[in-house]
Amino acid sequence: MNIRKYVLFLLVTLILAYTLYSNLVAEPKLRNQLLIKGRYSIATIQNIWKVRKGGTMVSYSFSVDGKKYNCSGQGFIQKSLNAFSSHSINQKRYVVYLAENPFKNSILPLCIPPDTIQCPKNGWNKLPTGSIEFVIP
Repeated sequence: MNIRKYVLFLLVTLILAYTLYSNLVAEPKLRNQLLIKGRYSIATIQNIWKVRKGGTMVSYSFSVDGKKYNCSGQGFIQKSLNAFSSHSINQKRYVVYLAENPFKNSILPLCIPPDTIQCPKNGWNKLPTGSIEFVIP
């Protein structure tokens, strides 16, 4: 019985350590990389669902050099719990991504591109409609 308790304690400790690492180290590091050397494209929202902690998750797709990337997330650069609703499906949002790995990206829920804008094949160096609006969570 003591071995089971030890294994359970070890498992819980590892899960907690991973969660702390991803929230306190990995996410801020990726956020800084995206803000410093990220490129911008236009994503189309595919689906939306609620999460337990509150807020919403979205699945979205965007293209870089003719290759389509399907991703999901909440947009950790702009934390906004109520930025998406069921009416957001098929709407466009800007997405920031790393050119060397477009799967490392964040949708920008508060940055809506104009309907008339066309995205270049390899995206933009900077947001074409100004700066990123930040929301304090």
